[in-house]
Amino acid sequence: MASSSSAGDESRLVHVAFNAKSTHFVAATATGIRVFACTPSLKHVFTKTGFFPSSDEVEVTSADVSPSGSLAAVVLNSERIKYWSELRGEVMGDAAAPPASSSVRALRHAGSHVLVAGHDRAALHEAARHGTRRAAEFETGPNPLGVCALAHERAQGQAFVVACPAPGAKGAVQVRRAKVPYRRVDVAAHDSTVVYVALSRDGRLLATAGSKGTLLRVFSTTHGNKLQEIT
Repeated sequence: MASSSSAGDESRLVHVAFNAKSTHFVAATATGIRVFACTPSLKHVFTKTGFFPSSDEVEVTSADVSPSGSLAAVVLNSERIKYWSELRGEVMGDAAAPPASSSVRALRHAGSHVLVAGHDRAALHEAARHGTRRAAEFETGPNPLGVCALAHERAQGQAFVVACPAPGAKGAVQVRRAKVPYRRVDVAAHDSTVVYVALSRDGRLLATAGSKGTLLRVFSTTHGNKLQEIT
């Protein structure tokens, strides 16, 4: 009976996430991940387990998958990240939660980059040919829900647009462009705490939702001005 219970614990579903294009999704169990393609029909792409020795008290707590469906970011015990490349058949990198953050709250993929949101800091990782590297790191407001978004601004070459809660201002969202690290636009989005943000695929538009009411607002990421309000 103990063996059956242990097997059940290992196979329990702990997290499901779609990629940025909604073409693939990853289902994470306590011991590994399964990636599926959902266009034009549902198809199993790959399964990966064994990110850690079985004797370790380590569990998969969440995961995310790249737009191509071939690179997965797997969070272990909410504090470490393993990057698995199915094309190369190997772990490409091992990273910790952003410094001063107790745990990884959320992951977002865009192109070869991954945004890692912690409790009060965020980091942008890049999957390079010889592994992964931390491309940028910055402070956010308190972010227990892992509110964040990442988009690829194709018109600007390899620029990436990041959206996270702004530090020191309730209801504000900061928008950063990875190729211009000192360029930051703060958007006064809501009077209440921001509970959701989303970027258009080209990174030009930001949508936000606050904790009070059912109001959705859309802003320009270039200037931070409000373009539309939906109730």
